Amino acid sequence: MVNQGNVIEEIEAETRTTKTKQDKYGITAQLTFTDDLLGYKNHLVTGVNFETSLISFIQNEYEGSSFVGNTRVIDTTTGDYENNTNLQGRTNTAGLYAVDTLSFNDQWHVTGGLRYNYTEIDNKDRKTDQSDGSLTEQMSFARINPTIGVTYKPTDYYTTYASYSESNRAPTSIELGCSILKFH
Repeated sequence: MVNQGNVIEEIEAETRTTKTKQDKYGITAQLTFTDDLLGYKNHLVTGVNFETSLISFIQNEYEGSSFVGNTRVIDTTTGDYENNTNLQGRTNTAGLYAVDTLSFNDQWHVTGGLRYNYTEIDNKDRKTDQSDGSLTEQMSFARINPTIGVTYKPTDYYTTYASYSESNRAPTSIELGCSILKFH
């Protein structure tokens, strides 16, 4: 830092830049059945989904940049350039679900369902220098998420309900690749 009296004219700094690109593709199919079940109104929804996500994450660091006033100045002859991260990842996800609402009468309805999620993450570290370790890794995550609920509608103007459900989310390719804690 250069200090002229009480005025700071130059501050040495480090510049980090990142570039993220992600493409996601998927398909979902769903079927609904509304036939009565055991003499009660019934509404069953089943479905399946598949998706894939392709991601690229690059982080570069440049030591030796400085700020003069409000302008960043990068001296490429004296600073150090480093590619910190060059990660390529693919995430494949599949889900299968069913949720059913059984209506005992016009006032009482019970809903229950399950969803199965399965995710595979395949990360590839594209850095040439991997002396600090590699981000290349393959992992998978699977879970069944339940839901249950009851609805009470005593009048046309008032409805109340109670429900319980669980959900999950697998880490993204970047979250897994850049985490310090490994999930082994």
